[in-house]
Amino acid sequence: MKENEMRLIAIGDIHGQADMLYRLLNVVSPRPEDQFVFLGDYIDRGKDSYGVIEQLIQFKKDFPRTVFIRGNHDQLLLDALAELKIRRDLSLRDISREYADYSLVSDLDMFLNNGGNETLRSYHLRDMGKFPREHIAFLEETELVWRYENFIFVHAGIEPDMPLEKQDPYTLLWERHVLSLSPS
Repeated sequence: MKENEMRLIAIGDIHGQADMLYRLLNVVSPRPEDQFVFLGDYIDRGKDSYGVIEQLIQFKKDFPRTVFIRGNHDQLLLDALAELKIRRDLSLRDISREYADYSLVSDLDMFLNNGGNETLRSYHLRDMGKFPREHIAFLEETELVWRYENFIFVHAGIEPDMPLEKQDPYTLLWERHVLSLSPS
């Protein structure tokens, strides 16, 4: 590989592991000509979701071409914030019939039961109304799908034989075992 040749680098499922993200980026040594795509799940489970989002916001400033895909855990936080009227936007259950049928508990409970408590601990928050606006804006600006040349990037799955613009957001964010029903 030539020194100034662009690298396409995809990184997924950081899950609040700020120290691991820092070490990985040091090994990769990002260059201005690189195209980075982060595949979501920036928060939950790990001990430093706050630190991950801070790193990614700075990374976006340093490498503005970087693409950030939304993961299901990121969506869970956004949905909980919408349910609590902290942000004004539709939740996944509002835009996906499949998710609305699947999720029987509140959006806040879904967030808290899927690693949200660890996220809130890393932010030192008990009141989600104090969640940093810059971090909410970062997550709101993430993409559900991104195409680069012959590659399609999503967090989870894609329904085969369906145009990208008609994909159910639930599939893009959650579904890992999508099978084609068409003959091969």
